[in-house]
Amino acid sequence: MSLKFKIRGGGVIMKKDNQLISLIESSQTLTSTLDLDVVLQRLITEVMYIIDYADAGVLYLYDAKSGKLKVGSVAGFDMTYMKHIFLEPNEAMSGKTFISKQASIFTFKEDTTKGMSNLYENNQLLYQKALGELNYPTSTICAPLMSKDECIGVLTIDSFSNQVHFTKDDLQILEIFASQSVIAIENATLFSQNQRFQSINHELMKVNVKHEGVNKITQTLSEIVQKEVCLFNEFYDVLSSSSNESKIYSSELKTKYFYLLEEVAKQKEVENYTLELNETVNCYFFPIKVDKSIIGILTIFLGNDDTLDPIDLFAIEQVHSVFALELTREQGVIDTHIKYESYLLEQVLSNRFEAFNKNFNKNSETANDTQYVFVKLELNNLFIPIEQLTRNIKQFRRLIYRELSNFRLKAFVLEQSMIFKILIVNNYELNETAITHEIERLFRKITNRSKELDLFTFWVGIGREFLRIEDIHSSVRDADRCVQFLKHRNNLDSIISYKRLGVYRLFLNQDKEELNEFVQDLIGPILLYDKENGTQLLETAKVYLEMNGNLRETAELCFVHINTVKYRLNKVRELLGQESLTGVQRFELQLAIYSQGFLENN
Repeated sequence: MSLKFKIRGGGVIMKKDNQLISLIESSQTLTSTLDLDVVLQRLITEVMYIIDYADAGVLYLYDAKSGKLKVGSVAGFDMTYMKHIFLEPNEAMSGKTFISKQASIFTFKEDTTKGMSNLYENNQLLYQKALGELNYPTSTICAPLMSKDECIGVLTIDSFSNQVHFTKDDLQILEIFASQSVIAIENATLFSQNQRFQSINHELMKVNVKHEGVNKITQTLSEIVQKEVCLFNEFYDVLSSSSNESKIYSSELKTKYFYLLEEVAKQKEVENYTLELNETVNCYFFPIKVDKSIIGILTIFLGNDDTLDPIDLFAIEQVHSVFALELTREQGVIDTHIKYESYLLEQVLSNRFEAFNKNFNKNSETANDTQYVFVKLELNNLFIPIEQLTRNIKQFRRLIYRELSNFRLKAFVLEQSMIFKILIVNNYELNETAITHEIERLFRKITNRSKELDLFTFWVGIGREFLRIEDIHSSVRDADRCVQFLKHRNNLDSIISYKRLGVYRLFLNQDKEELNEFVQDLIGPILLYDKENGTQLLETAKVYLEMNGNLRETAELCFVHINTVKYRLNKVRELLGQESLTGVQRFELQLAIYSQGFLENN
């Protein structure tokens, strides 16, 4: 190939030896290092030497994550400002060259001015600061960096001299140099990627071997991908965050997009959403599953225009497994502790108290002030496919232990055949009413969470308080009776304490036919009258007895006039054949009304 070069005065010479030699030397120089930053800087230095009268130059590289051209190296510009310039494809002279994939020459000032006319305002301000003034080149040549059929960047050379106008020969030299540059850039990029892969493997191997916990793993991943990271557990509690900013994101995510976390937990693959947190954030969710069961959600927070590159995804894929192993290991440690405490409770229920007293009461400074409550939880809706049942039980078990670990009172749990036997230990000097209230609130929270996760419904019976661990069996019987009562009721209440069971405890083991006969003998006429006439005599009598015979309070609770209450009570006495409702008659009437209520709910 014969190259011609125009002498600036107008003459022509053949193959300028020094430029050819420079091209050969630059090729050797560029391939002498695999450090990408060094290669990029050498590229711009060499091309400035090869192209005569070049005043400034910019090497742009295409960033697939942002879809824009970013500055790799410069000459004649201040990199402090140029590094913030990101060109859209087709923006300015370099962007147009990137789109066309063809070398471009802008010979005169009017050509460069037109070529720069669509430079975005923010980029224009940065360009002006980088140059020291807003002055477009007198002449410019641009060459695409082509790798096979893909353009990976643009090499742009500017002259600001009114005496210089680049020619096609200059452009041809730039194209040759650009071709050489692609090889150097790709080799250095590949080397850089390999180095990063090795670094990722090394860092993850360290945190995996050392078992430093999910906090360290989260921090390591954040440093590798240069993104904010957080880890949710299966109940969407934040287990770890890479920074305070990540904590804010995760807290707002849970508050505003809780339903989204639930949807993500059901998915098998990565999910990506752009969400409005305290700002617009691009969120990537990676479900962490073991044996098809969700155990956590790894979440990566990115800027609105940011994405994850292939190396980021590789790092996340590797750390995904590390998280799964670490969460499983930590759960194993917890399970070991739970099994030991289950053993202690099992011993107590078998009337062997030595181990419990040795390992718990003797270590407690307030052992003599300790009160206990026994709770029984029995699962319902077990008629589902065995695989789903197994998964649900595992998740429900973790839910129980998670909530009990956060409970203010110490709890021992023994799981036996779909029944959770729980011993609550009170060292806070709470009275029995306060303890019962705390326990009811705890299990209503578990009820709601289990419903949200579509796990189980269940019954909870709360026994009476006892002061010596040796007296546990009375509270066990109480809890058993409460669950028995709940299982035969038709309403939706699934939690009850023995104290709240009240008079109904008398009916639990009573023959229903005999109980029904008792009801019919005492209040059958009232039931029949109410049914035939659509009246509320029995309800009025019940309220009247509960209000200790206070007519005014009865009228208020029944939302009727006091004379209506008097009329209804007279009718009750008439139907019962009683002149008054006092003494034994009153007791029997109230007992019959409660018996009717028990039968009606069973």
